[in-house]
Amino acid sequence: MVTRPKAWEAVEATWWMEATQVGEVPMCEFKQFDPRAHQLEEWVRGNPEHDKINDRCCPDHSCCDGDLAEKSLRLEYLQAYRDGEEGHTVRIRLKAGFLAKCLLKKFSERISQ
Repeated sequence: MVTRPKAWEAVEATWWMEATQVGEVPMCEFKQFDPRAHQLEEWVRGNPEHDKINDRCCPDHSCCDGDLAEKSLRLEYLQAYRDGEEGHTVRIRLKAGFLAKCLLKKFSERISQ
């Protein structure tokens, strides 16, 4: 059983314990909680929530403007995040596209007023 704090709740615990059983011996492994990874996993599942601890939006800003990106793009971004430095270029390309779409939407709303 894994018990993790929610990334967007102000909690001091950034570690959780994962209990497993190896044969007859119960084992415990301590893992560090990554709020950004948790936020991205929820975002890919379709649950965009703003990270209130670090004041960080989802990559497509859907937590604040409600316009969720396509699932294939969300999965590609999550994989690039997990790839670390090797996925940096992919993350920047996707973020630029998300931001352009968000700005175009805001600009269109202002013109139509």
